[in-house]
Amino acid sequence: MLVDFASVSSSSAYHMMIQTIIPRPIAWVLTTNQASTEPSSAGSFNLAPFSYFTPVSSSPPVVLFSVGQKPDGSPKDTLANIEAGSEFVVHIASTDLASQVNTSSAGLAYGHSELDELDLELVDVAGWDTPRIDAAKIAFNCRRFDVSPLPNSVQTLVMGQITAAFIDDELITDDTKHLEIDASKIDPLARLGGANYAPIGPVFTIPRPV
Repeated sequence: MLVDFASVSSSSAYHMMIQTIIPRPIAWVLTTNQASTEPSSAGSFNLAPFSYFTPVSSSPPVVLFSVGQKPDGSPKDTLANIEAGSEFVVHIASTDLASQVNTSSAGLAYGHSELDELDLELVDVAGWDTPRIDAAKIAFNCRRFDVSPLPNSVQTLVMGQITAAFIDDELITDDTKHLEIDASKIDPLARLGGANYAPIGPVFTIPRPV
């Protein structure tokens, strides 16, 4: 079957893309709710997963994820917080956190923290206002680098510059030159289509050509 994307709806394109561009890493993003958006919510936290997510540069170190809109057309809370407050934390969740990741995808009113529904502990980060999730083995402190709405789209691209990273010591196999990290110990949760998730499966090595 050859599908002409010019002839299908955006909904059909979305479903084809998420079922074929797999597995996708998940950015589990924690932001601080901002007083400028809703004064009574200031200081609480928003947590949401995004699977349109990738690194795009190492100099400077930048990651990118795509954020859609709420059903009423307003910005999702993650985007509103990043535009108002700049910093955020991107976690890489392991498969044992699948239920919590899925629960955090629910659409809630602004200021109603997903953390109220989850059994997750937060850990303060020195020199950084936004905490990280203790159960996540990897967390990137990011500062807003660029926010770009896509033309004629409900999606907005969010780029964050990584200022620091927490990496659980148990993941590190060598730190003499470059950090070597055991992917199987990360056990990252990957997104598939529909309601499906997956682990990464067996890891194998192929030397790069000279």
